[in-house]
Amino acid sequence: MSKDSRDLLQSVADRLPPELVESYRTYSNVGEWAMLVDVLCASLITPDPGH
Repeated sequence: MSKDSRDLLQSVADRLPPELVESYRTYSNVGEWAMLVDVLCASLITPDPGH
């Protein structure tokens, strides 16, 4: 699971601010994979107010 979650995060990292990527890596590193998927999905579907 850990490698898969890191691979998933890496595949979408270019669509997220670097500080979120680092935060989400922490979820992967500590085994909070369900939380990672939840916040990752929310981040990807929430419009970026800067664009």
